[in-house]
Amino acid sequence: MRRRFQLALLAIPAGTLLTHAVVGTWQASNLAKLRDRVQTALSDTLTLENELGYGGLIHNFKNALLRRDEPEFLSAARENAEAAITLIDGLEALARSDGVDFELNATREMVSSYAAALDTIANNPNLSVAQLDQRVRIDDEPALLEIKEFQTALINEVRGSIEFIETVLLVIGVLISMIALAGGYYVFLLAQSEQQRELERRRMTDQKLLDQVNLHNADLQRVNTSLQQFAGLAAHDLATPSRQIISFSELAEDKATSDEQRQFYLGAIRKSAEKMRQLVETLLEFARQGFRSPKREMINSASLLRDVVNELSRNHQRPFNIRIGELPHINADPVLLERVFTNLLENSIKYAKPDVQPEIEVEGWRAQGRSFIRVTDNGIGIDPAYSEIIFEPFRRIKADHEAGTGIGLSLVKSIIESHGGRIRLDSSYKNGTRFIIWLPERISAATDEAA
Repeated sequence: MRRRFQLALLAIPAGTLLTHAVVGTWQASNLAKLRDRVQTALSDTLTLENELGYGGLIHNFKNALLRRDEPEFLSAARENAEAAITLIDGLEALARSDGVDFELNATREMVSSYAAALDTIANNPNLSVAQLDQRVRIDDEPALLEIKEFQTALINEVRGSIEFIETVLLVIGVLISMIALAGGYYVFLLAQSEQQRELERRRMTDQKLLDQVNLHNADLQRVNTSLQQFAGLAAHDLATPSRQIISFSELAEDKATSDEQRQFYLGAIRKSAEKMRQLVETLLEFARQGFRSPKREMINSASLLRDVVNELSRNHQRPFNIRIGELPHINADPVLLERVFTNLLENSIKYAKPDVQPEIEVEGWRAQGRSFIRVTDNGIGIDPAYSEIIFEPFRRIKADHEAGTGIGLSLVKSIIESHGGRIRLDSSYKNGTRFIIWLPERISAATDEAA
């Protein structure tokens, strides 16, 4: 009897210890699974938000809409849509494995709508941005709210599972284990929260550094390109008048040359020297303005444009009419921006149709952290085949019609890019010439179109 009691006495604590060990093992195993599912869910939802938001589907879709001459945004947006659908399938499967009856229908529908809208953009190259915007406008808010609700539902289900574990531990009397579990769970949540905050801080820091590096690289590339153009143009365009001056000088010095011939040669020398002077002045202007770093300040672009128009009215004999629409305030160098307006308006007046009064319209708007300006005229227009050549120095496609140096649009392009912006010819406009400019509202925004 005593021996049996001793065995029972030994069996009770042994059984208790064994029960503790089994429950502890069961507890550890289930918590590990829950932790993995929470981490997977948080990671996948964060990845889904990235695929949809900043740098993802919505960002690339808007760039594809606004910058249709850059097809890489269409490809990137389609890849974002495929990745988003895969993530949605995985998250719904994860939810079902945890017993959560929740489907990301609004998110899936939004991704499908964007995918269909991408086809609309690709298949309608001649529609304007405004017309495409009316056709492909999509409400993103329901999908973004649904993702947050999905996270909440999944986390609530995980919390319910943990509460079940705590209840079981309470029933078997493992108070200390339950307290340790609660403490461990709390520390786990704190660690997850702190890890998330740290990841966000690192992401923001890395993004700011990347923005600064991209901006400096863009400035360096612009200056290097301008230097190469400057050196090449100086060597090439000054060579011809130099040779002419030397040749005509030798002919003028020849004793066999008559006075009449000598006067002709001297006149030719003067013309070549005058051409050299004009080229030197043009190159110096390109160097001063093209290499200059912008001194940014907030500018009332409409007021600046009116000053430019008043100056042109005083200096041009040919009458012209200009309509100034709504223009945004711009963070730019006022001297350089005045140069941009002057060159574009002078071209519109210079290349007007014969016997037709130049009609010019300047309007602007804001979108996606950028300021846009559109300059439209009713002139002779530019063949789309020359849409890139016109921005190269001394490349003049209208040389037979008007005098000039061919430096204006190259200078405009250099100034706009020095601000982190872009300028392009709207080749879809057929009733004259239309240029579209965009500038970042903040310096850090310069890296979104470059990248």
